[in-house]
Formats: sequence, structure tokens, C-alpha cells
Amino acid sequence: MSTMAVGASGARAAEAALGAVAHNVANLNTDGFQASQAAFADVAGGGVTTSFASSGGPAPLIARGDTFVRGSNTDLVADTVGRATAAATYRANLRTISESSDLVGSLLDIVG
Repeated sequence: MSTMAVGASGARAAEAALGAVAHNVANLNTDGFQASQAAFADVAGGGVTTSFASSGGPAPLIARGDTFVRGSNTDLVADTVGRATAAATYRANLRTISESSDLVGSLLDIVG
């Protein structure tokens, strides 16, 4: 797999992680919502795949009148850290793509 393809794979994985965080935060006040997180796995030959799993954290009980309902189990602190990590990962992979492109351009200039 080319360096550009590996960088693109990593960028897509980081984008998926950002999407999971956004979905969790958007549902912070949704009763019964189960937060999810992205999990990554290496692909033979380069690249990464993304899967999603429930965060598995406990959901709080919230009083609604005379009844109790399960709230969202979104962990805002964990999702804030996850957002920062995914954003940094995305930028690093874009940099990999850019540097690979520059190297190919330099090689073509030399070959001429």
C-alpha cells in the first residue's frame, strides 16, 4: 500500500472517530442513549480499519416526575479527549499525504 493510501486510511479512521464523538455529544441529554467509541485495527500491508463499540459505561438514573429513566452514558470528558486525539491524528495523516505528494513531485522533477 502506498504512503498516500496509508495516510488516507488513517485520515478516514480519524474522521470516523470524530463522527462518533460528535454523535455522543449531540445525544448527551437523550434518555437511554448508549455512547459509542471508535476502535482501530491494523490492516496487513498498511492502513487501518475502524469499528464501533458501545462505551459500556453506566448510565445514570434520572427522576422524571414519579418515574426513573436511564440517562445517556456519554462521558463528556472522555469525548473531549477523544475529539482532541482524533483531530491530531487527522492532521498527522494529512501531513503524511502532503509529504508523500511532495516526495513524488521531487522524484518526478529529478527524473525529468
